[in-house]
This record gives sequence, C-alpha cells and structure tokens, in this order.
Amino acid sequence: MIKRLSKIENKIVSILNNLSLRSKLWLLYTCCVFIPLVITDGLIAGVLFKNAQKELQQNMETAAFSASLDFRNAFDPASNLSNGIYINKPLNEFLEHNFSSNSEFYSESTRVYQQAGYSTMVTTDISNVVLCSDNDSLVSAGSWSTIDKVRDSQWYQDFESSGRTPGLYFYFSESALDIPISNNTRMITLVRDLDYFPSLPSEKILRIDLDYSRVSSVFSKSRYGANIYICEGDMIVISTDDKPNNRNPFKYLTSKITDNIGFESQMHFMGKDYRILVEKPSGNYFMVSLRDHMPMILLLLFMNIFMPLLLVYLINRSFTSRLHTLSNAFNVAQKEDGGLTEVDNIEGTDEISELMLGYNDLVKRNRFLIKTIYEDRIIHQKVEIEKQQAELLSLRMQINPHFIFNILENIRMNSILKGEKETASMIERLAALERESVDWKSDIIPLSRELAFIRNYLKLQQMRYGDRFTFTINMDDEAKKAYIPKLTLATFVENSCVHGVEKKSTSAMILIDASVKDDRLILEVEDTGAGMSQEAASALQTRMRKSSFSQLQNTSKHIGIINSCLRIKMIAGEENVNFVFEGEENVGVYLRIEMPLITDPGDKE
Repeated sequence: MIKRLSKIENKIVSILNNLSLRSKLWLLYTCCVFIPLVITDGLIAGVLFKNAQKELQQNMETAAFSASLDFRNAFDPASNLSNGIYINKPLNEFLEHNFSSNSEFYSESTRVYQQAGYSTMVTTDISNVVLCSDNDSLVSAGSWSTIDKVRDSQWYQDFESSGRTPGLYFYFSESALDIPISNNTRMITLVRDLDYFPSLPSEKILRIDLDYSRVSSVFSKSRYGANIYICEGDMIVISTDDKPNNRNPFKYLTSKITDNIGFESQMHFMGKDYRILVEKPSGNYFMVSLRDHMPMILLLLFMNIFMPLLLVYLINRSFTSRLHTLSNAFNVAQKEDGGLTEVDNIEGTDEISELMLGYNDLVKRNRFLIKTIYEDRIIHQKVEIEKQQAELLSLRMQINPHFIFNILENIRMNSILKGEKETASMIERLAALERESVDWKSDIIPLSRELAFIRNYLKLQQMRYGDRFTFTINMDDEAKKAYIPKLTLATFVENSCVHGVEKKSTSAMILIDASVKDDRLILEVEDTGAGMSQEAASALQTRMRKSSFSQLQNTSKHIGIINSCLRIKMIAGEENVNFVFEGEENVGVYLRIEMPLITDPGDKE
C-alpha cells in the first residue's frame, strides 16, 4: 500500500515538474480556493433557487385563489337576483297567466314588479334582465319575451346544447334584435330554467346579461402579479391581458400560452367547471432572491476570490513575471532572425535575479562571436551578389535569336507569295527589331518601348498571315510610367504567335493589355490560337512560378519563358510577382503577370 502511494506521489510530482510556475500557482488557487468556492456557492445558490421556486409557486396559487374569488364576486349580484326570481311565485305565475289585452299585461307587470320589490332590475353590474315564457299572450318588450322570440339567439342555443344547465354563458354577439345593446361585443349571460314550482309546468327561462367590460375590468395583472386566464374548456372567457379586444370574438388557448403556464386550478361555479391558469412571471425569481442576499454574496466573493487573486498576483509580480521575462528573452534568441538582448531593470537579490545577471553576462560574451560571424556573412553575400550578376549577364547572352530567324523566314515566304512590293517595309521593321534586340545598355526599359518593339514584331507577323491575323495593344496612362526587363513581354507574345496563331488555320487574334491597379502593374497577353490542354497549361504555370537558375540549367524546354519569368522576379522580388497561365485546346491561352509598379529603374539595375 505504501509503495503504491509512493508511486502515485512520484507520478504527480513528475506531472507538476512539466508545468510552469505560473500554472502551478493557478492550479493551487483552482484546487484549494476556486473549486471549493464553486461547490459551496453552488449549494447556497441551490437553496436560494429552491426557496425562490417555492415562493413562486405560492404566489401563483395565491393569484389563482384571488382570481377565483374575484370571479365569484363579480357574478354574485346576478346570482342573488336569479335566486330571488327563481323562488318568487307571483313572478312565475305572472309568466303563465293568459292576458286578454296588452293593457292588461302592462298593468299586471307593473303590479308584479312593485309587489316583488323590483323598482328596476338593471344596475351597474347587470345590463339587462329578460324573463321568457312559452306564453303567446305576453308582450315581448322590455323585461318580457316569449320563448319563440329567443329560440334562434346564441345564448338560447348554447343553453339547449348544454342540456339546459343553469349557469353563465360566454358568447360573441354580432346582432341582438331583442335587447338594446351594441353590435359586435362579447356577452356574459346568466341563464336558468324557472322550474322551482311544479304546479307551473310551462317553459320559463330567466336571462340576465352582464356588462363584459365592467366584469373584465376587475381582473388586472397588477392585481395578481401575473397574467391570469379563466377558461371554460379551451375558451378564454376572461384574461388580464385581453381587455382591448372586448369587441373581438373570444380567444382560445394556444401552445404559446400553455407553454408559459406555471399553475392551474379548477373552479366550480353556478353549475359549470372553469380552469384558472396562471402564467409564469416574466421576471426571474432566482435573480430577485439573489439581489436580496447580495451583501452576503459580495462578502463571500471578496473573501474567497478577490483576496486570493490579489495574493496570486503579488506572487507573480515577485518572481513569476521575472521568469516570464527571462523566458521571452531566450525565445527571441532561439528564433532564426532573433538576436540576443540583455534583460533590463533587474530587481531583487534572490536566485531569479542571479539567473538574470548570468544571462546578461552570456549575452555580452556572445556579442563578440556574433560580430565576427556577421562580418563573414557580409563577405559571403558580396560573393553571392557577384555570382548573380554573372548569371544575369549569362542570361542576357542566352536570349534566343530565333526572332531573327522567324522574321527572315517570314520575309522569304512573303516574297514568294506576293512579290517584292512589301519587302522594303518588312526589312525596315526587321532592322528596328534587330537593333532593339542587340542593344543591351540597360536591362530594364520603359514598358512603352517594349510595346513598341512588340508592335513592330506583330506588324511583320500580320504581313505574313494577312487577314486571318489581327492584334490589339492597350496601355493606360499609369502603365506608361512602368519599367520592365527588356524582351520579357515580347517573349510571351512571340510564343503566342509561333505556338498559337501559326498552328491555327483559321482567323486568330492576340490581345495585349497593360494596366495599373493598387500600385501593381498588370500585364495580360491573350490569343485565340491553337491553345493547349488545361493540364499542360497548369504544368507550365507551375514552372513559371518556380522558375530558378537551376531550372534553366536542367531543361531545354520553354527556356525563353523561364528566362523572362526569372528576370521579372529578380527585379521585383520573388514573393511580389504572380504568374497566371490558362489554356484550352482550339480556344487559346491567357497569361497574366502581376508585379509591383516600378517607375524608377535606377535602383533595379
């Protein structure tokens, strides 16, 4: 057992040895302070959350109970009135009496009202009271109506479909001809059979209409602290957030509403069952509870987090930051282009300070060696420059003179086919081309001079091919300031003529464009000649981008193109030049050269 513990201890120590000192300090803080704090505060937060949930549940239950009381109180006047009429025998007998005339009906109705003690049955809570009877001698006016007059009304049909259950009926009225109310409004009607006296068997119905707006005004979110929905089945009969819609039909429960319900209770009132739904408050009760205990939480955070963090920070300032500075100095020295630099502002006299002083002494000792190596490198670079100059001179001497041979062949073929009329013109252009090709006073020339050479060359080619060959040369004003290596662009144009136009029996065209964008010179050469496969074009593009002296020495194919690419990269910098070469058989090829805009060739020679 002791050996096993020792083995585990050694393994832990080995892992710690591979951690930085700063990591060890943060590990100590995390394991001994932060994790215990999270567990402790998590338990406290759990208790707070549980209490908040319990308080939330109690509040929703209280809100539901208050809403049920308000619902009952809102309809108590109508319920009490209905109970009084239900057991009033003179009123019930009046509804079954056969009247001989309308005047008899009106006089008897006044007497019955006075005898019952009802000077009026319409109050602030009750908008209308109608007593209906299956008695044709009744005059349907005011508070009286025959059954036939109300059979088609919404409340009567609902009463019938419910099995003539006494209670409240909620419906939307678009038109009510038998009572003076506004169209399109929500209605609450108390309906019950007047069947208390068995000796009076005729059908008699009591209808009491209540003002929906007044009833719903009792229910408000501020009163309960949450949204309340009182429903008959899935129909919302009263809610705290639906008051502006009293003249719209009743709404029904949707998933959007039910998903936010936190509590539901049942209520039985006047023969019907209702559901009271309480919406969960939008506020976070946990956060409210958290705010209530904020002083204690802030004290715990200060004692358990900020004080240890301050201590860790001071320890880092004492030795960890100095070790980090020393480590950065070593990292800079290890980089390929980095140099050894001394550590400034060494503070303290402990072991870390002694280590930093020893490092500074090492830097001083190595500076002498670095100086010696640097001087040797300067000499080596001078030799390399001379070697590159010699290779450049060799490249200049290797310019393929096949321009002259091809042009002479053109002159010969043109003389055979057309006689001697154009010979003088062709020889004149040939002389201009030859003078330009042998004049190597400067390797970098203006782009306009290069394009003039190309124009003479293409004119000679046009004399050879006649109408089946055309060319276009475009150069914007900014490009006129540019300089490029001599005969580089001409090499690409000559390649288009020999391998593109010459191998195509139908009409062909060469387009040359020079422009400047974002201080970069863009040269484009496009022909509609014989073209080449996409694979061959991709391979040539790779060779152009990777052109080098060794590539020239080891190949005999595309020497002129590789030569031109290499000379462009030598004056512009290899990382600053991009070659794009595309081709398609029987369609043509496209070349794009992007390089920095060189307007002063003096420092490139």
